[in-house]
Amino acid sequence: MTTGWSVERLTADHDLERFDCGVDTLSDWLRTHALQSDRQSDSRVFVAVKGDEPIRVRGYYALVATSVAEGTSIADLFKGAFKGPNGQKVVGGVLLTRFGVDTENAGVGLGTDLLAHLLKRVLDVSESVAFRVLVVDAYNEVARDWYMNRRLGFRELPENSLTLYLPMKQLKKAASD
Repeated sequence: MTTGWSVERLTADHDLERFDCGVDTLSDWLRTHALQSDRQSDSRVFVAVKGDEPIRVRGYYALVATSVAEGTSIADLFKGAFKGPNGQKVVGGVLLTRFGVDTENAGVGLGTDLLAHLLKRVLDVSESVAFRVLVVDAYNEVARDWYMNRRLGFRELPENSLTLYLPMKQLKKAASD
């Protein structure tokens, strides 16, 4: 992380009221639903804070377990996968459901640092829980382009260009380079 920032799991002590990433849906979710979502294990929410104001949230992301069923256009993910009881191949994944950086902190590298943090977290979890893919639900075209410009190997799902995926093999390769 850039000097002075740290990332931690969201708690009731964090100040969410001043957070504004410029997208009402993402900002409102953090302020009104994120803590409950984390407490109920609907997602895990991680927040970026700065040393001078250690409770004020400057950025966040939310992760949840997911699965991808055969029949999507991501055929390469299913090579060697086992069929489930219903005869369909399903692979596990992690879904990045939300990601935002406060507008006051835009342009200073926090978004890139936060993405690096979540990718490291996903890699760490992959040592304990097997899954094949990181899926990103980009909020809009601007967000999609931001992920694509990171040059990590994200690919668009052909049937929905706002859904991106990054096979774990690709993420592990990018992390080792």
